[in-house]
Amino acid sequence: MKSSRQSRISGIYCSLSAGILWGIVPIYIHLIDVEDPYEIIAHRSIWSAALLFFICWIGGQLGNIWVMLKTQRNFFKFFFTAGLLALNWGIYVYSVQTEQVVAAAFGYFIYPLCTVMLSIIILGEKIDRWAGVAIGIVCFGVMVKALMIMDIPWVSLALAGTFSLYAVLRKRMAF
Repeated sequence: MKSSRQSRISGIYCSLSAGILWGIVPIYIHLIDVEDPYEIIAHRSIWSAALLFFICWIGGQLGNIWVMLKTQRNFFKFFFTAGLLALNWGIYVYSVQTEQVVAAAFGYFIYPLCTVMLSIIILGEKIDRWAGVAIGIVCFGVMVKALMIMDIPWVSLALAGTFSLYAVLRKRMAF
């Protein structure tokens, strides 16, 4: 088992890696200059599925996955949440291809706020007073930013909404 210090260091490396990767992805999408965004989504889906299969195979988890997916209800829940991820990625690719990268970044910035709100609404989670104050301050900042651009940030809201709904539904599924 990892020590607390090792876990923190590992968490920092993973966080930095994710941030760097997400910073590079728009550049990559722009450089490959693919006309059809569905091609990018298809490649991401296929290669992600292959990598996930490999990781689960190496970890001896394929049997557990099969047991979970055998019930029709779980299969459809996974199918629906995978559709939310595909929609989210499609909106992201669209935003990069239409040079709305800042709107996409804003969407992923407000994603945690949307997730907290959906968790309260859908999962019935409770927050304490200070968390409520913090959420209120962030909501105010988001509204100020939206007013500064003098428009409703549809791309940002769509990205935050689809990813938040995915996260909350997966948590509800307890997987």
